[in-house]
Amino acid sequence: PERGLIYPGEFIALAEDTKIIFDLGDWVVRHAVAEVKSWMDQGLPPIRLAVNFSSLQVEQANLVDNVISTLAEFDFPPHYFELEITENNMMHDLEGMVKKMQSLADHGVTVAIDDFGTGYSSLSYLHTLPIHTVKLDQSFVFYEKLNQGNEMCRALINVAKGLNIDVIITGIENKQQ
Repeated sequence: PERGLIYPGEFIALAEDTKIIFDLGDWVVRHAVAEVKSWMDQGLPPIRLAVNFSSLQVEQANLVDNVISTLAEFDFPPHYFELEITENNMMHDLEGMVKKMQSLADHGVTVAIDDFGTGYSSLSYLHTLPIHTVKLDQSFVFYEKLNQGNEMCRALINVAKGLNIDVIITGIENKQQ
């Protein structure tokens, strides 16, 4: 209450360092799934629920079981759940990540790569991993030379479309962008 609203960028690192991220992450997933499921049960149109997972959460051996059991507990359709991970999180154990993402995809869960294009981007894993969505980082939008940033976005969008991958561009705030 003394500091007001605290954004995730300010507390996620501390939550990871103290390992409270696991309890926090479980709480977020459970409450978000329960809330969106209640909307569906009230007759509202279904929406895709995207939840961002930290690197420690993604590295858990029981990630897939945790996600699938939570969805089953609330009778939440897996194809409306999207697990978001940053591209840097994938690179620690690419082989293990492929197995986890494929298992989630086999259950109907979609996978999104957040902050795409800011780390060690490899276009080869766009067809290696069962990725459904890439979220282009807002740095492309705020690129010094906006036209070059737009051309980069356009090229990445075309690559993603060719691979049947959805694209979200974060940070668009005005008509020019």
